Amino acid sequence: LLAENSAQKWDAVAFKFCYVDLGEEAGRDVDTLIKMYRHAISSVKAAHPKINLVHITMPLKSDPLGRVAWLKRYLGMSKENDADNLLRNTFNERLHSEFPKDAFFDLAQAESTRPDGSRSGFTKNGKPFYTLDRQFTYDEGHLTPYGKKWVANEFVRSLALAIGISKN
Repeated sequence: LLAENSAQKWDAVAFKFCYVDLGEEAGRDVDTLIKMYRHAISSVKAAHPKINLVHITMPLKSDPLGRVAWLKRYLGMSKENDADNLLRNTFNERLHSEFPKDAFFDLAQAESTRPDGSRSGFTKNGKPFYTLDRQFTYDEGHLTPYGKKWVANEFVRSLALAIGISKN
């Protein structure tokens, strides 16, 4: 749409990755994906300097479903999705550092934050890494209707900030 010079129709534009875009099976590393993203964003900004661009952090996967996964986490053991979520968390940190003054929808934060304000995740080498909270997913990666509503509320709030109709 942006290539067709239709950006004037939109109050804001956003680019969203999927969790499959970074991880063991994707064949990409964080540095390569950041470089590709930075190039794409600079092209959009050059072609449409007045457009409100909203960066979206990469979504996460949950801990594997089931009691064995819960027990592994309780015992401090790593699980199948941990390595890829480490990459996704690193990408999200880099995204924030690459574009510190730009508008963001922190999808990863929304889907890892529980209604009580605590975060779903694990610690590795003393550092927290976040995961999709299991109450928001039915298959470790896609949102339930409740999860969709939860994340959509945060998206609308972020978009309102990006286009200047809200202060928080």
